Amino acid sequence: MKTYAAAAAAIVVSLGVAGGAVAADQTGKSGRMADKDLGKLSIDGAGAYQDIGLARLAIYDGKTDVAEKLVKDAAAALSRAKSDDAVFMKAEADLTPPKTPGKNAPTTSASKNAVAWVPVDGEFVFDETLTPAKAGAVDAANKHLHDGEPDKAKDALKVAAVDADYVMTLAPLEQTTQDVQKASQMLESHDYYGASQQLRDAQMGVRYDAVAFQDEPHAAAKADPGKSKG
Repeated sequence: MKTYAAAAAAIVVSLGVAGGAVAADQTGKSGRMADKDLGKLSIDGAGAYQDIGLARLAIYDGKTDVAEKLVKDAAAALSRAKSDDAVFMKAEADLTPPKTPGKNAPTTSASKNAVAWVPVDGEFVFDETLTPAKAGAVDAANKHLHDGEPDKAKDALKVAAVDADYVMTLAPLEQTTQDVQKASQMLESHDYYGASQQLRDAQMGVRYDAVAFQDEPHAAAKADPGKSKG
């Protein structure tokens, strides 16, 4: 699981898979929340995605037997992920581009056909420079997430009093499964370069979807400061 450093433009809190699911706050009336619990990650999907990366490293290090096992593990995990309730249907064209620089957003050629997506990672992104006090609250939220305490993490974010986007890393389930199966076949035929490239395709196939996560009283106060003062 990636952990992104704090920067002037964005502060990111990474969600650890071991921490379980983090429920996004769906009490807002904006309508931007998706129909699935976007804070819920797929343990099998995330494990498969990790195995894919480790398999590429193993190939690079010449440990092809290790790579073969990792790829088989990834294939098995993806098969289990098909019945995961974290998986949801959505067209790539309907994904909401995240504000975080460098993350690939849907292009003009993105498909409008709904496909199955498996959430393999997630993070809260803050589009402002945080004061030391707020940064401390973010650090606390990060710790709670990794300790499997999502409610405490949300409370810490409310203390931080910042608007945030929750950004999910999504793998297209069927395409990723096909890439992994092809990589497995290439490994069996000793086409290690081809297998690595196929696994790279699987890694590059992920997309990102962002939804608003706001502390409602804070958002209302920003919209009308006078009301917050009674």
